[in-house]
Amino acid sequence: MVENNRFKEWKAPEMVHGEFTKYEWLPYHPENIKLGYKTDIGALTCLFAHEGIEIGNECQIGSHCSIYSYDSEDNIRGKVTIKDGATIGSHSVIFPNVIIERNEKIKAGSIVYVDQKGKRHIKEVREYK
Repeated sequence: MVENNRFKEWKAPEMVHGEFTKYEWLPYHPENIKLGYKTDIGALTCLFAHEGIEIGNECQIGSHCSIYSYDSEDNIRGKVTIKDGATIGSHSVIFPNVIIERNEKIKAGSIVYVDQKGKRHIKEVREYK
């Protein structure tokens, strides 16, 4: 990856359950969040880490995203894994048991989930004309 001077002095923010970090994103159950080196998470993104969220190194997660390791509506639980170098566009929603692969790019406004058969799906917002 290309070195980004913006992260030259990168340090993981302090995470407190239900309180915004200094970067204005919101962790729930931070004891279950593993945050990789030089990862950037946008403002107003929420991490619901009941069952664990692992984010690799040098990932980019846009603002206003929601990442769920527990879906209370359907009572689905499972760790979310976002591998090194992955990018998730703003306003995306990631549901339990999803794995975002290394250097994968998820477009803004996408919904990513795993069905009952274990197959991953990505639903993208279509461009308005």
